[in-house]
Amino acid sequence: MSSSLLEKIRLENEQRQFQASNERLAGDSDIFIQRCNEQASVLWDRKRALHALCNGTVSALEAGDLQHWWISLD
Repeated sequence: MSSSLLEKIRLENEQRQFQASNERLAGDSDIFIQRCNEQASVLWDRKRALHALCNGTVSALEAGDLQHWWISLD
């Protein structure tokens, strides 16, 4: 075989390997994005819950309903 034909075969093989690698990376990237979005959703829900708790605490303190608030030092 001529060296140019061998070079062409080598380059085609290398191109197939790069294409396969790109496809794997694209799939991994999609999975990573999905997991990040899921985590962002969980964090958003926790943030909303924390804000609701803080707002409820502030409302209770502003209402002066301190008979239900106590701290145990035991």
